[in-house]
Amino acid sequence: MLGLGVVVGRADRHRIYARSAVVLGRGRSGRLRALLLAASVLTVACEPVAAQVPGQDPSTALERALALCPAKAEEIEAAQMAVEPAPGPIRQRTILAYVVDRALVPGWDSYPPWPILPTRAFTMLKETVAAFPFGPGDRVVGFFKSSRSSANGEIFLGPLTLGEVARPTLDPPPTFVRPKVGTNPLFPSPSPAVDPLDRFCNQQIAEWISTERNKVAQHDREQRALGDAFREAQLSAFTSEQARIASGSRLPDRAGDDLAGALSVVDGLAGANPEAHVKALMFTDLTDTAQTGVQPKLRRVDVIVALYRRADPADEKKHMDLWHERMCGWGAASVSFVKWAATSSDLLLDILAGKTVVEGAQCRT
Repeated sequence: MLGLGVVVGRADRHRIYARSAVVLGRGRSGRLRALLLAASVLTVACEPVAAQVPGQDPSTALERALALCPAKAEEIEAAQMAVEPAPGPIRQRTILAYVVDRALVPGWDSYPPWPILPTRAFTMLKETVAAFPFGPGDRVVGFFKSSRSSANGEIFLGPLTLGEVARPTLDPPPTFVRPKVGTNPLFPSPSPAVDPLDRFCNQQIAEWISTERNKVAQHDREQRALGDAFREAQLSAFTSEQARIASGSRLPDRAGDDLAGALSVVDGLAGANPEAHVKALMFTDLTDTAQTGVQPKLRRVDVIVALYRRADPADEKKHMDLWHERMCGWGAASVSFVKWAATSSDLLLDILAGKTVVEGAQCRT
């Protein structure tokens, strides 16, 4: 009706619409249409604008939001730090190797009746795993020490790796755009009921803070779910082995005892993961009858031995000294012995976490 055929900006549209209101106002019905059009112009002109600017540097947008909304500064910074925490020390991955002795050398009648020792070992493993602070990238594997410790058939767990959920990225907060004031002299702009800047801070910025917090909370829930599944897989494997032992489908191995072969599996884990902290948690009597001549390279592995009870205390001390010297000579970082009567999941956890250091455990470099 006005014969306009050009593309115009918002400010130009305001002027054109205002002139149109005058043209439309000729006549009684025209005046009504003019008033309605002018009112809509003023409403559009006074509405505050808040938008995400494509490609905008989040840090720049954050600085502006902090400057414009000082009352929200603490919440804005907290949201930023939740999504982008300050860099800390790089966490070293942990690899845990669980080794359970099922060898039963003929003549060892002083042992508790089968299967008391391995069944108790799996119970302590379940208690230890339930409380161990696993983190993303950690790995576990479990196998039996037997006459063929390195055979695939001796593996009862894994290897399993705890995955990592990608951290969310920080979206820039919305940008405040000062609302334009209507320029029609016939209809002066009324003062807004709510200051546009207050509305921006209390609505758009508050919504942005809530969104960023929710992203972090969702990430944490997903990571916890992965950790729970990781633990559950281990607990399930231990329970299954206890059931197999109880049913007689997992029997003691009377063909010999290959302790060095078991440690060679740990050697392989350490060699394949040089950046990880490898720890071997072993439930064994330290008997080795295989005489294979294998000499594993333990590559700074921490070895913790929950020592099955031996018949003669003097023989027990002799084996501890022998295997401490031998494993240290193969490159272990430490070799900790805990006698069976003193073994508990709490003590094993403390040793694994470095909270408790067994006297004489450290290997000389």
